[in-house]
Amino acid sequence: MAYHDILIPNLGAQAVEQALVQVMDKNEDQFRSNREQLVDFYYGQGTDKDEYLKEYFNTETDSTKDADYPHNLILSQANITAKIIDKKAKNYITQPVRMIDGEASENYNQILLDAGIKSSSKQMDRFTWLLGDQCTIIIADERRETLRIENPPYFRPIFENGRNLDPVGVIYPVGMMKNKKGEMVEAWQYWDEESSALFEHGTWNIISEGENPHGCFNVLFSHRTKPSRGFWTQDAQDLIDGNRDINIALTSINNAMRIQGFPNLVFLGVDPKEVQKIKIRWDKAIGAT
Repeated sequence: MAYHDILIPNLGAQAVEQALVQVMDKNEDQFRSNREQLVDFYYGQGTDKDEYLKEYFNTETDSTKDADYPHNLILSQANITAKIIDKKAKNYITQPVRMIDGEASENYNQILLDAGIKSSSKQMDRFTWLLGDQCTIIIADERRETLRIENPPYFRPIFENGRNLDPVGVIYPVGMMKNKKGEMVEAWQYWDEESSALFEHGTWNIISEGENPHGCFNVLFSHRTKPSRGFWTQDAQDLIDGNRDINIALTSINNAMRIQGFPNLVFLGVDPKEVQKIKIRWDKAIGAT
């Protein structure tokens, strides 16, 4: 067999594999970015990132380029996302009355409060309405006799045998930590019924691994609606889009009022590029031709 008969197929397969990995990584990054956007708007950070609001306005600060506004743009926001989501999530507005030996008792409520489960349950309810699908991990600390609840906004369920409605495992980011080489890396936690592990994101090298001490799959999944065609359901992206439209309108109105309601320094017969270099406090001069 000729040399090129071996080389070309191998290179072709490698190129296809690399292309598929790039597409998967791009889709994964987009999926994660969408969920982070939902959480950002919920916490009132809908104007904090350029891609959320500033892309709708030309706020160029380079004196050699044109800008839509002769002053620093005031980004305005009305956080309606959290208000609507909190109103829809009503499961834990009124605490149930729990009976022990036929009498009402607050002991169980106190246990929930001490373990942080009460607030975590409320967050799970709200994030389910916001993200559409939420993962709740229950971790027991046998030594301290406490429970810890984690509600990661970004996670990936793991399935087997084509059962795409019933996860058997989950993986989610847990933050930065040192790997076996002592390097700071983004770590991901893995859980299934029998085992747990910490992986290094990107390389998927194992940082640590062991058995699942709970004896069961210690993860709950909640959905905004009942899944039918797959695990993922509808999130609150329509609410985010409406919130963004309101923010854009408020930003436009506030900045129009600022231009019309306050004095503006205008230069006639001066090179516009030179005019843009002139700045008085937060405002730029306006060049008129």
